[in-house]
Amino acid sequence: DGNVPFNKRGSGTKRLVLLNFFRAEAERRSEEDGRGIIYAFEEPESSQHPENQRLLLDSFKRLADTGKAQVILTTHSPLVAQNLPTESLRLVRKDGPQVCPIIEEVIENSANANELLEKIAAELGVMPDSRISVLVMVEGPNDVNFFENIYTAVVGLDPNVIDLASSDNVAIVPVGGGDLKHWISKRYLKGLGCVEYHIYDRDCDHDHVPAYQGQTDIVNGNADLNTARLTSKRETENYLHAAAILEALGVAVHVSDFADIPLLVSDASKQTDLAPDMGTGTAKRQLNTLAASRMTAALLREVDPQDEVLGWFQEISGLIQQQIN
Repeated sequence: DGNVPFNKRGSGTKRLVLLNFFRAEAERRSEEDGRGIIYAFEEPESSQHPENQRLLLDSFKRLADTGKAQVILTTHSPLVAQNLPTESLRLVRKDGPQVCPIIEEVIENSANANELLEKIAAELGVMPDSRISVLVMVEGPNDVNFFENIYTAVVGLDPNVIDLASSDNVAIVPVGGGDLKHWISKRYLKGLGCVEYHIYDRDCDHDHVPAYQGQTDIVNGNADLNTARLTSKRETENYLHAAAILEALGVAVHVSDFADIPLLVSDASKQTDLAPDMGTGTAKRQLNTLAASRMTAALLREVDPQDEVLGWFQEISGLIQQQIN
């Protein structure tokens, strides 16, 4: 842009271009010989704008989800660590100059999981952001991906809703697992003074009582601004259109309100040569990232005629505006 030669660009631009050049070259060679690839990047966030850091992380996650690549990153960045799956985190430390590095990993539900997350947070200097006024509490990382990627479709229905992924005034916090963001939120939640907006999956049809009905009633029964919502459909994947799933993942499934969409996608991937075989976990991740990002306003309106997803964004946006004004 602006006819500025590459050698006059800043270090961040140079690193970004070179990183993607080597990635493309590795992919080309992999296609030629069919072998998998190990990508190893030392502090890829260096000299990068925070938005570029998020784009890089999304790219790395997509690479890892292909099943043909392993991505290894070293980082000192809280933003990077907070936006990676808990099970992928490793803390590397040394007890002395002559001691080999000790590598510790977070094993979910293990006795030392929270203790290790505390070590990682302390090592990275993770602190709460005073600009945040609203916390969107969801069950897990897949729900975070859904709300970040479905925005393009939602803003097509209402241009006034706030982008939850980029706004400095809101944080989406998964509360169903022991990830780093969850640990930070538990540690500082009481002192933040933030309004909470909870969204939980129904996980059942209307003939059964949702698992989170009790928690939802408690939140809505308190005399404060905190709000809780249950999905009217089974879970977030049921708000994705079959056309977006086909475009993103190459499989055709019938989307209904209470079908197990990740299971359907996983089964369908094993019946076609047009898409790689996926387990339900991989299918769930890709549905909430790749398929959700393919959603348009028209597709969302068709699969969600009651504008339930739009309503969540409007309520959250209203809370944010109310808190910052």
